[in-house]
Amino acid sequence: MALLLSNRAVLPSCSFSAAASSSRRTVPVRRPRLAVVRAQEGGSPPPTQQQQEDDEARIAALEAAARARKGFKAEQAEAFRGSRPAKASSSGSGGMADWKEGQLFPEGWEEMDPLQKATELYMGKRGFLFWANKAALWSVGGLLVGWAIFRFVGPALGLYKLANDLSTPNLL
Repeated sequence: MALLLSNRAVLPSCSFSAAASSSRRTVPVRRPRLAVVRAQEGGSPPPTQQQQEDDEARIAALEAAARARKGFKAEQAEAFRGSRPAKASSSGSGGMADWKEGQLFPEGWEEMDPLQKATELYMGKRGFLFWANKAALWSVGGLLVGWAIFRFVGPALGLYKLANDLSTPNLL
């Protein structure tokens, strides 16, 4: 059983013109390549013990090379990280200082320079953006609850009647 594979080009030739010159150049396209693949009808024979050992050795060599590259990249990253001074107040949360609940200022506040203090107060774990986000979420929740009470509870209790009630059709 033979299988014929072909990689044919769509166009017999390809041409392009350069914008800088008015001459036209023709670039030939490679001839199509043909490959014949033959397979046994009963499938491939089982690999021998030697082939299995060779495959295992090749895989082990590839894994060792990958580990060596990974180790080299880790060494480069460590060397790069070592060139910058480490901050005592930074933690794993994106370089921001630890700011525990109930504290007025984050840890290491006295050792921070003014720019870092301003950054912590604005973008820190419990900074201005944290409280603004919390206030916005509570405001949206309050608006939804207030609307539901005004729209459904007030008319149901008979406290007031809405001018354009959705239960009656609008015939205007």
